[in-house]
Amino acid sequence: MKTGPSHAQSLFTASTGLCADSIAAYPYDTREAGESADWSGLFALGTYEVEQSEPSATKQPASHWRDGGGSDDEEQQPSSSSPEYTRRGRILLYQTQTSNAMCEESAADKDCGAGVQLAYTSEDAAAILDMCWLPSPALYPSSQTPERDMAPLCLLSARANSSLSLHSLRSNSSLPSPGNSRGCSYSLQQEATIPLSTTTSGVLALSIDQSAKRTAASELGQVDSSVVVSQSDGTLALIPSLDFTIHDSAVHEITFGASIENASSASGSLAHDETAGLADESDEEEEEEEEEEGEKPVSLQKASCTARHPSIQVWRAHDHEAWIAAFDRWSECNVCWSGGDDLTLKGWDLRTPCHSGRRESTFACRRFEGGVTAMQSSHLRQHLWAVGSYDGQLRLFDARQPQRPFEQVDMGGGIWRTKWHPTDPNRLLIGAMHAGFRIVALSPPTTKFASETMWKDARLSPEIHTTFEEHQSLAYGCDWISRSKLDRKADDLVASCSFYDRRLHVWRAS
Repeated sequence: MKTGPSHAQSLFTASTGLCADSIAAYPYDTREAGESADWSGLFALGTYEVEQSEPSATKQPASHWRDGGGSDDEEQQPSSSSPEYTRRGRILLYQTQTSNAMCEESAADKDCGAGVQLAYTSEDAAAILDMCWLPSPALYPSSQTPERDMAPLCLLSARANSSLSLHSLRSNSSLPSPGNSRGCSYSLQQEATIPLSTTTSGVLALSIDQSAKRTAASELGQVDSSVVVSQSDGTLALIPSLDFTIHDSAVHEITFGASIENASSASGSLAHDETAGLADESDEEEEEEEEEEGEKPVSLQKASCTARHPSIQVWRAHDHEAWIAAFDRWSECNVCWSGGDDLTLKGWDLRTPCHSGRRESTFACRRFEGGVTAMQSSHLRQHLWAVGSYDGQLRLFDARQPQRPFEQVDMGGGIWRTKWHPTDPNRLLIGAMHAGFRIVALSPPTTKFASETMWKDARLSPEIHTTFEEHQSLAYGCDWISRSKLDRKADDLVASCSFYDRRLHVWRAS
């Protein structure tokens, strides 16, 4: 007899100060690689705040971000008379302690907050839409070696001014962190800003993915990374070698060691301008109305497909916002998928030529009733993809037969993020906007060699196993918090954040 999903309780909560939309947890227990510092248990949180400048008497006030939840504020389409907006954000770095400090019995215990600390807050800069951790050799030419206090991974963030920001993670042993018996705190130091593809104002870098997900911790020192970014003007930007792009002598617009630009400001210029890449199902209806009237988002009319650096490839991928892009973890950086507000999932062979801002897709799947907003290739099972949409459906795809999903399950709300568990191939974390956060469990494959068969023959049968609904606002950013293998219970810890209520929660998935 089947039972309903369990309801997780918060173990820790805190205000994020600004609207929160992105979380990236440090993915390795690097003590196995001989590191002196324990970098595991860290996670970064990104924020996105839209500040409206004072409108003049002749300007019409624009509303705040659309959430599709029946806001009292009437949404208005951006126009040339709209006031300017400033999109600003910060990176907050949190540190979690061992699981025995995380209040295993009751979230009401007074000491529940002792297991999570705010370790670092960056200065305000361009708002953050997405983040990922990646190997850090790109920060140093081959003739140099990383500094002793520097982690083997660095943090890359997608910004609201069509750029990437690269930060190194460092341990500050001289600055004791309260409650940390190791007497070590952490900080982020900016190393570079990488402008991407366009000078058109109002274009946002919406999502980011890197190619080294399956790299072992012991190999991080020898790995370069490819990076793919999706943008609000419908383009994808590919950096085949982050190392080469940063250190190439032809670089003119990449800056080192300087603070990144202040938050970009621009008069409203895209169909989902107020959402900054964070919208939901209601936006689809509004966009359809615009198309019937023969109007196109300004960003698509003016967007340029010219990269700012010769090593960066940029091409038109979708007719509207390209919400998400991700590498196939088993393709050696040769394949990526993307999803857009044109209700289309596409595949790309990155070995094919990219000329004049165009590249031919390998497939296009249009079996969606809302924009394709989330996807991730499983790093533990070859050919398996999880894809999410504004229509609230989580769909599982076999990469060898991508024209249709082989399984799907309703999440109850539009999906913004999908995150596979770092070590368990049968669990998937979902950020489901109005429906909160979900843990989806897959039944173990019924065939011994399921990875060699079509997944539709493996009968994975996805079901919602756990829900977390303590956020009082749109559920966006989330990630599994990685800890030492000696701390097995902490493998089930999840960090999640929500937008309007500006909250962080840490909770247990099981």
